[in-house]
Amino acid sequence: MSLSKYIIRITFTVIFISSCNSKQKGSINAIYLDSAKSIDNRIKDLMSRMTLEEKVYQMCQYVGLEHMKIAEAKISKKDLDKNDALGFYHYDG
Repeated sequence: MSLSKYIIRITFTVIFISSCNSKQKGSINAIYLDSAKSIDNRIKDLMSRMTLEEKVYQMCQYVGLEHMKIAEAKISKKDLDKNDALGFYHYDG
């Protein structure tokens, strides 16, 4: 093996190993991980770390068919009319 190929392999190996061991910056002292902190402070810290895309994904989580069936069985027409969060549930009434 030539010296240049050896140097290239060593360089890529070092880069790969160092990238595997890297920690997310600031996650060690993250407030949102500290259960002794107030919920408001933990939420503010977590929200400040999230990208817009992560926030949208969090809001669009699928809750599951069983959850939707239970919620649909419990919802009244009044709740359906006044609460837009439940507006995607089917209502025959």
